[in-house]
Amino acid sequence: MLLRAENLTFAYKNSFMVKNINLSLAPGKLHYLAGPNGAGKSTILKLLCGYLHPASGKVLLDENDIANFSNSQRAEIMGTVWQDRTLDLDFSVREMVSIIASARFPRWGTAERKNEELIACKLSEFALLDKAKQPVSTLSGGEYQRLMLAGMAVLAPEILLLDEPTAALDPAWRNKVMKFLEEYALDHTVLIVTHDLELLGRAQGVLALLDDRGNFISGNAAELLNEKVLSSVYGTAATVEKTAGKNCRIYFDWDQ
Repeated sequence: MLLRAENLTFAYKNSFMVKNINLSLAPGKLHYLAGPNGAGKSTILKLLCGYLHPASGKVLLDENDIANFSNSQRAEIMGTVWQDRTLDLDFSVREMVSIIASARFPRWGTAERKNEELIACKLSEFALLDKAKQPVSTLSGGEYQRLMLAGMAVLAPEILLLDEPTAALDPAWRNKVMKFLEEYALDHTVLIVTHDLELLGRAQGVLALLDDRGNFISGNAAELLNEKVLSSVYGTAATVEKTAGKNCRIYFDWDQ
């Protein structure tokens, strides 16, 4: 499913946060959104999923304005994983996955055997099966991120939007999660908002960059991951080193 932002503009108390954002997201490859703190990345994410309404412009789902979709209709199509830990309710890990999945499949609450088997499979995939009966509030930051991803793996939305999905993960789990997302993106639309330079260094899909002056560019990640572009976006000297494979390492001169 195609997700498109068309001349998207949003303001907080008459102060423009993002202006004239044009972005097209489609299945087949991962999409990344990066830039310095306060530039408006999370605002764009909230506009794309319909949590915020633009001052002008629109968000289109296969050419249909997202404003015409009800909350339940959007929940059937789009899954969003936020960095903030906002769902520490008195539910078990298994119950939380079931609740996430119910956004698309109302009958998940009936505990059908096939549903339970799929939940167990995804909890096992994200190494949480042994914690299925634990309260969500007992999980570490990394375990909580894996829980949200397990829920999305069960829900299987056509569009998946993620805010810093690897922030609390150790290197091994970051690699596993990125492999999961890369595979998922082959048949689904996936956007990752990230500050993780290591993550950006492995980007092979589409990259959008937003600086704190409102400048927005997007294109092939391999072409945008260069010292001139990154230095301009982040406001400090960047060094990009190519590795033996397709990845690169990104450094910034914080003493500048």
